[in-house]
Amino acid sequence: MPRPKTALPLAVLLFAILLQPLLAAPGDVDPTFSADVTDFGGGPATIEAVAVQSDGKILIAGNFYNVDGVESIGVARLNQDGSRDASFTSPLSTPTVFALAITASGKILVGGNFFLASPTIRRFLVELNDDGSVSDTFANLDSPNFDTSSHIVLSIVIDSDGKILIGGSFYFVANVPVAGLARISAGSLDTALGTAAGLQNDTTGILAVRAIALQTDGGIVIGGQFLTNQTTPQTKNFARLNANGTIDTTFDNHGTPNLEVVYALAIEEDEQILAAGSFDTIGGVISPRLARVNPDGSIDQNHVAINIQAVPFALRLQPGGKILLGQTSGEINGQERNGVARLNPDFSLDPFYPSPGGVNGEVHALALPADDEVLIGGRFPTVAGLARPAIARLLDGPVVVTPPQFLNLSTRLRVQTGDKVLIGGFIVTGNTSKKVILRAIGPSLGPFGVTDALANPVLALHAADGSLITINDDWKSTQQTEIEATGLAPQNDLESAIVATLAPAAYTAIVSGQNASSGVGLVEVYDLDTAADAELANLSTRGFVETGDNIMIGGFILGNGTGDSDVVIRAIGPSLTPFGVADALADPTLEIRDANGALLATNDNWKDTQQSEIAATGLAPSDDLESAILRPFAPGAYTALVAGQNGDTGVALVELYRLP
Repeated sequence: MPRPKTALPLAVLLFAILLQPLLAAPGDVDPTFSADVTDFGGGPATIEAVAVQSDGKILIAGNFYNVDGVESIGVARLNQDGSRDASFTSPLSTPTVFALAITASGKILVGGNFFLASPTIRRFLVELNDDGSVSDTFANLDSPNFDTSSHIVLSIVIDSDGKILIGGSFYFVANVPVAGLARISAGSLDTALGTAAGLQNDTTGILAVRAIALQTDGGIVIGGQFLTNQTTPQTKNFARLNANGTIDTTFDNHGTPNLEVVYALAIEEDEQILAAGSFDTIGGVISPRLARVNPDGSIDQNHVAINIQAVPFALRLQPGGKILLGQTSGEINGQERNGVARLNPDFSLDPFYPSPGGVNGEVHALALPADDEVLIGGRFPTVAGLARPAIARLLDGPVVVTPPQFLNLSTRLRVQTGDKVLIGGFIVTGNTSKKVILRAIGPSLGPFGVTDALANPVLALHAADGSLITINDDWKSTQQTEIEATGLAPQNDLESAIVATLAPAAYTAIVSGQNASSGVGLVEVYDLDTAADAELANLSTRGFVETGDNIMIGGFILGNGTGDSDVVIRAIGPSLTPFGVADALADPTLEIRDANGALLATNDNWKDTQQSEIAATGLAPSDDLESAILRPFAPGAYTALVAGQNGDTGVALVELYRLP
């Protein structure tokens, strides 16, 4: 088939744009992670604990009923992208969970305020197998002789010997009077710890060990709301115990005042203790919300946090001694830090923060799946303006963020003859060749409501100099096995397809009708090797734009990356005339829609909106009546529709350019 004389200028209108990876700012929301966690009836959920398994899967626990619309009460497991792991099923019937831990053998410890009757009674502490079923451990920890319905486990820590320490609001374990703190060995209460700490209710009637941290010498540091009767004056809310549970009387720190709670603890490399909570003073020293405590119990007054308005609920140490806080909203040293903050070892503020706006709520749990990632859980609907109900993953730069690239480019319109055939152009950029499949679709459009579909499309692939690379009519006539292996074989034998490995350059795909027939056709190109150091840089399709269902419809799919890609989409008409195109569309209009058909943007005459932004890209149309839209696109499928103003018809060009 002779090549139309006007196809070559298509390559002139295209150019390669090489994209460079971007660096995520510390604290940016990871766009590749999203979980749908809700309470009963779809209300807001709260995540109280997060733990990461050795395989990278994420355990969450708290007050919620559903994950991804599936019942998952109180505890669930997520895949690394945030989707629900269907291989894990929660055994709980009440969603009141506050603590998680993972044993060396991979068992899952869950603590809270719940009751399991089967296979044997479990209250406030249960060990789960990998699939969420209840293990045989802890069967003898119940206290049937006492009312333990209000008992709550708030914290779980595993020591180097595999023994489990639990803290919370409880008074009996295995019928033994143990208040607030217990140690479990081989599934049974370790009576060596016993009741030596002498923990009791504070002056408001509350006993709650909310945090436990273990020191290398066997010391046990606890924080929360409690009194101990073994020191004079009494220690409140913060104490260090010896390995046998007795109060360490050499630790010269009597905690915080009444109602000033210690919520989180961490042990630094030099055995100094970090304590965080709602306190203003600790050990008699003003150190609002965060303090560093020396091994002897004195406060390190060289590093005193000043003007922390938020209340920290969670604390994690990161490499280099940086201090990560999960908290309420508020300022630190005069700077906004809603929900999450990070301090340097000297307590100065680190830039890590999900801008803009931070977390819209409270962060109760932190986890560090990798050096460049932070998981936050709590009670919040959004993070940095993005929907992230109850859990989000933050990037900790420098992190390479590769914008998504074009994986599929397609255009549908009515294919005619001569200069009005369907002409699709694309560019391969990069340092190596790209394997693609091109398709010319016609008959299989009929079931989708397309009338007058092109009965027998013919597909020809041309190089940038206009030379013919290959042609196909009826896809099974050549490359049938190779085409079928891609999983993208056309549904109708009369449709055409070509599999080709193309060096970086510009290419043109021309769709025409066999025997000069006409009808609605679709030209497509798919990336078959997204791992290659090459990509489909842009798309340009030219054809005759009619009205109604026969306007020009260009589709594209972005993927194989993170974040958003800025894309310029143009609808070109009048400026085609100097290239010998007769009957060019006089005044093209442009609409962008998402995969659900929702309108994202529209333009008629590019200078009417975004004039300065589009001009700055160097891709401004040369005629004021032509249209252009610049916007960021997340990974997904989109459609660009080109029509004529006031129902005009004519030859037009739709172009997609992905910007650096």
